[in-house]
Amino acid sequence: MKLLCVTVNYRTADLTLGLLQALEGALAGLDATVTVVENGSDDDSEARLRKGIAALPGEVPVHLLCSRENLGFGGGNNLAIRAALADAEPPDVIHLINPDAVPERGALKAMLAFLEAHPEAGIAGSAVIDDTGEFHCSAFRFPSPLGDLEGRLRLGLASRLLERWRIPLEPGGEAREVDWVSGSTCSLRRTMLEKVGLFDEAFFLYFEETDLCQRAKAAGFQVWTVPTSIVHHTGAVTTGLDDLTRRRPAFWFESRRLYLRKHHGRTGLWLADLSWLLGSFLFGLRRGLAGRPKVDPPGLVTDFVRHGLGLPLRTDSGS
Repeated sequence: MKLLCVTVNYRTADLTLGLLQALEGALAGLDATVTVVENGSDDDSEARLRKGIAALPGEVPVHLLCSRENLGFGGGNNLAIRAALADAEPPDVIHLINPDAVPERGALKAMLAFLEAHPEAGIAGSAVIDDTGEFHCSAFRFPSPLGDLEGRLRLGLASRLLERWRIPLEPGGEAREVDWVSGSTCSLRRTMLEKVGLFDEAFFLYFEETDLCQRAKAAGFQVWTVPTSIVHHTGAVTTGLDDLTRRRPAFWFESRRLYLRKHHGRTGLWLADLSWLLGSFLFGLRRGLAGRPKVDPPGLVTDFVRHGLGLPLRTDSGS
C-alpha cells in the first residue's frame, strides 16, 4: 500500500522537525512520502522547516506546502490531501499525525497491515501514550445528550448508569470498531475520502474528525482503533486546550455547536446543551459542598452560556 503522512505545522517548527526525524525510522521499508503543511504560522517556521527538511537523510521524500493563512486543522490537512488525490499515482492511505506526536518504529507498518486485513475500515486510529507513559483515550462514542451529562457529572454512580453513553472509551485492549478516533494520529483510506469527501472546513479546530467519522460510517465504512500502532503524543501544544489555567477558546464552542446542529438538528443541540449545563450544575454543587478545588478552565460554564446566547466570550484577562 502506498502511504502519505501529513502533518500540519502552526508555530511548532521544532516539534515538526523532531517528528520528521522519527518518521525516517517509522517509514523505513514502506512505499511512503511525507507532506508538511506550514499553516500560516506568521513566524520563522517556513524558513526553519525548509532548512531542516534539506538536512534530513532523504531516505523518505518530504514535501513542504505553505499556506499564507491559518486554515485550521481540517483545512490544513485538506491542502495536502487534495494535492495527493490529484497526483497521477495517489496514495492508498493518508496518515495524519500532529507535530507533537512521535510514532514508535513499527507503528505505521502495523497500521498498514491492519488496513490490508480489514478492507471495510475507512478510518483507523493509533493507540496513544501520553506524557505519563500511560495509554491515553484516543477512541470515542459519538457525542449525545446523555454522554454530555455523564461527562459533566463526573460521578461514579451516574457514570456506571450511563456507561453505554460515555463518550471516551477505555484505551488498550484488542482492535475494535468504534464511533470515532482522534485526528492527532489516524489513517484515512483514499477510497473513503473519494466517496464521502474531505474534512468540512467549517470546523476550524475540534470536532472535524468526529464529523468525518460520522460521515464515513453513514457511507458504509467502519472506524477502528488499532492498539498495535502506538504513538507518543504530548497533546494540545498548539491549542492549549489542556491548560486549565486558560479560558477555553471560542473555536471549541463553535465547533461543538456546528457538529451537533449538523448531525442532530436544533432539538439535539438544545438537549445536549441542557444536559451539559445540568451535569455542570450538579457537579459544581457537589464540589462546593465537599470543599474541593475547581477542575475546569476559568469561566467555562459562563462562556458556554454566553456562546449559546450569541454573546462575545471574555478573554483570559477578563476583557
